[in-house]
Amino acid sequence: MTARRIESGGRPLWVFRNPATDRYFRASPQLYLLAARLDGRTSVGAALEGVSATPEAPRSALLDGLGGMLAAGLLLLPRGRAPPQRGNPALAAVGSLVFTRVRLGDLGPAMPVLRPLLGWIYTRGGMTVLALLIGAAFVAWAGRGPEIAAHAARYADLSLADIAWGYLIFIGAKLLHEAGHAVAADRMARAEGGSVGTHPWGVSFMFLMPAPYVDASSAWFLESRWRRAAVGLAGVAVDLMVAAIAALLWAEVGPGAARDRLFDLVVICSVSSLLFNLNPLARLDGYYVLSDLLGVPNLMARAQAARTRVLFGTFGLAAAPVRGDGPLCLYAVASWVYRWTIYLSVFWLAGGYHWLFAGGVASVVAVLFLAVPLLRIARAVPAAFGRAPLRAAVLAALATGAAAAIALLPLPQYVVAEGIVVRPGVSLVFARTDGRVVEVATAGERKDAAAVLRLDNPETDRLLAQLRAEAASLVIDARRARAAGAERIDAVAERQRAVASQIAGLESERAAWTLSPPPGVVWEPLRVESLHGAWVRRDDTRPLGALLSDGPVEVYLVLDQWDGPAALNAMAAETGAGVPLRLRGASAPVATGLPVWPVLEAQESLPSAALSTAASGRIPARLDERGIARPTERIFELRLMVPDRTATQDWLHGARVEARIALPQASLLDQVWRRARQALQRRLAV
Repeated sequence: MTARRIESGGRPLWVFRNPATDRYFRASPQLYLLAARLDGRTSVGAALEGVSATPEAPRSALLDGLGGMLAAGLLLLPRGRAPPQRGNPALAAVGSLVFTRVRLGDLGPAMPVLRPLLGWIYTRGGMTVLALLIGAAFVAWAGRGPEIAAHAARYADLSLADIAWGYLIFIGAKLLHEAGHAVAADRMARAEGGSVGTHPWGVSFMFLMPAPYVDASSAWFLESRWRRAAVGLAGVAVDLMVAAIAALLWAEVGPGAARDRLFDLVVICSVSSLLFNLNPLARLDGYYVLSDLLGVPNLMARAQAARTRVLFGTFGLAAAPVRGDGPLCLYAVASWVYRWTIYLSVFWLAGGYHWLFAGGVASVVAVLFLAVPLLRIARAVPAAFGRAPLRAAVLAALATGAAAAIALLPLPQYVVAEGIVVRPGVSLVFARTDGRVVEVATAGERKDAAAVLRLDNPETDRLLAQLRAEAASLVIDARRARAAGAERIDAVAERQRAVASQIAGLESERAAWTLSPPPGVVWEPLRVESLHGAWVRRDDTRPLGALLSDGPVEVYLVLDQWDGPAALNAMAAETGAGVPLRLRGASAPVATGLPVWPVLEAQESLPSAALSTAASGRIPARLDERGIARPTERIFELRLMVPDRTATQDWLHGARVEARIALPQASLLDQVWRRARQALQRRLAV
């Protein structure tokens, strides 16, 4: 066994290496002193007496370190066995399914090919070339938003062939990623005058999904923490290089299967690498880089131990918290939240494809990350009562009280329904002539016979001026015709009638340029407000605005099939009670609507497409064969009458409003379960 002293966070750290197996083990200085005393003649007890324990390396940590060295093959005992495993072996075996590695061989024979293929990246020139490639990829993708969105939309409905191709691309990219770690470790070791004996590789199982791996633990033998960090970032550098090249090829290839696969490669090598591999909250590349740069070996284990001390040390059920446990505890909690976010995201994506996939993911998560931890806690409870019965009882009472409050304490609950404003007497305004929009009145303004919309057409003015000049010349021609003879009078008169008819038509068209509504009418510019200075045509079937009579406002509320019955029953129980209404985005209600009973039965149409999710509404909808938005599930429509005209005088026709409807009180557990069940049934379509 050989050892090397390295610096980690300003503190010395010793790394052991077994030349026979090429395995590495990081140790504290006290563990190194302890291992140095084991010369074959000194017993473990005598060696332990000669090494003083410290707060950072207590006696239990030294014993655990010896057991780890023995399990790693770095320490041999005559007729000795590995120390007994703590805890239940069955639980440990089930928990090991979370992350399992199967070694298949050594990557050494492939290194002569991989070194020139990938080694140039880890030089200053290589980093410059990589930066230029990434910049060129950004330039090539600039302005291609619709194409990128179309490719991204393909992921909403993946076929088995798409999933198979994606997995094969992932395997290929992962092989290059792991080979990058091996090449970087080899280069960094040579830079310090050393060498890497072997590069073990194989298959790792994460979430029971096989993926290639390369053991880059030889980086622990590097003295410089920056070189160790470079080895950790090597795989991401390869991913970014592959993603940049694939992005440049995607920009040049025409539509087809090849372009789809190139886009998949860009997503896998860029988005997934940056979001997952560089994330320090999981034990991937970013975690090891952070651990090396901070100088905190075994960061995750220390953070979890600190979390245990902070959460249970106060009650005497674990060691008391020590200085520095706060940041480590926060890191452990953030890592736990991140892992559960990943698990739930995988479950959600699997549910969108088929409920069997979601069931499989849920089973794995429930066994590995719920059942196993709960069983371990259950096994630790008797021991906790044995060490500190009073504190354990207090903790158990607090936990029981919190669970009872969550399950039994009734809490207020509400449902927020979205609706649309409907004003009676709506008259849609269309372009009655071709022209340019030069004046538009503000929304909701009462003009009382003044103009609310004005168009202009220079061509019409020019043609009208020409016709009027021609009419004046025809008057002179008519006088000459009467003097010359009767045979020319009829022709000139016919021409005068034609010009006069054209002038009348153009003057009528000019009169249509100005819209002056009658008094007491509210003007709402629907889309013409954004067309100021633009050209509109008379054959456009889309309305420019609307004229509304000043009457009571109606609101059409939409409730989905999950919240609808409960909300309607709650309102029916309070006869005569109003529903508070507010404009969408407002902080407080400004009006009260009275329900118009009876409620329409569950239906399959929306009162307005603006309420669908495609228009940032709340109701999931799809387009039918006629392009009409239809809800994916039946909805209930509740109509409200708002008698207070003053409160709604500024509400525009078609504006979206929200109603906060109180439901019967229920416990927090019941409310969470109800919402989770709705989400699951919608996602899994069961």
